[in-house]
Amino acid sequence: MRAAPRRAALIFLADTEESYHTSFSGAKRGPACTETEKKIGAKQASPLLRKRARMDATDLALIPRVVRDKLDRAAVKIHLAEWQALTLEERRELSEMSCTRPEEIAQFRDRLDALIWQRCGQHPRRIA
Repeated sequence: MRAAPRRAALIFLADTEESYHTSFSGAKRGPACTETEKKIGAKQASPLLRKRARMDATDLALIPRVVRDKLDRAAVKIHLAEWQALTLEERRELSEMSCTRPEEIAQFRDRLDALIWQRCGQHPRRIA
């Protein structure tokens, strides 16, 4: 017989207007509310907004899904080592760039090419 998996819950405390990640055993694991959530009310913040507000070095250590989608649109392949050679600000810049219209895709491809060339001394591989 297997034990039930450990789960965590997000508890909103009305008295203090703060929220905490807690385990079902009740142990507090720290504040879950970001500054953005405090401004608009933690209960109203969407999961996407919470994710974007918390994007930091750990979220950008690997190539995020949003960037992989942009790489597919731009028909470019980069290696994890090339991504990790970029600074945190450069990674954020690439993840926040718009990449839907043809001119935006070209701008994304050019910016990525320049950054990888600057950091790694080679151009990213184009996918045919």
